Amino acid sequence: MLLQVRAAKGSETVTGAMKLLRTSAVGFAVCCGLFAAAGRLDPVSASIAIVAAAVALTWGEMLESAAWWTVSFELAPADRRAEYLGVFSLNYEIVFIAGPTLMAILVNSGLAGWGVLAALFLAAATAERLLVDGAASRPGRVAAERLVEE
Repeated sequence: MLLQVRAAKGSETVTGAMKLLRTSAVGFAVCCGLFAAAGRLDPVSASIAIVAAAVALTWGEMLESAAWWTVSFELAPADRRAEYLGVFSLNYEIVFIAGPTLMAILVNSGLAGWGVLAALFLAAATAERLLVDGAASRPGRVAAERLVEE
């Protein structure tokens, strides 16, 4: 909690938020790699890997939280912002519903499952640029002017 404000620095603009999202994805991918490796290490090394994975996960979550809030807020049309934020927040409900089942499948898949998850995080970070550019180019988007200026 003490690092959240410092971690969110740079998320004030859409461009800055997108950079944080990419860094966040790397943190999540590192976390996946460390969790996967922990199962193949001796107990002491595995403990170190798990603690390091928890740090990478926490760092990634801090960056992702601030960045996605900025992206979702700034790309919504000003007159429909509450509606867009409400729909955007549904993604958390989807995670709560599907997350436990997907995590069980992931853990049962071992190294391959962790590798797929890491790849998905990195692919999502790559795809976000296309999504943000597309959303910012639509008429009525407040952020479109900011993206051009940056």
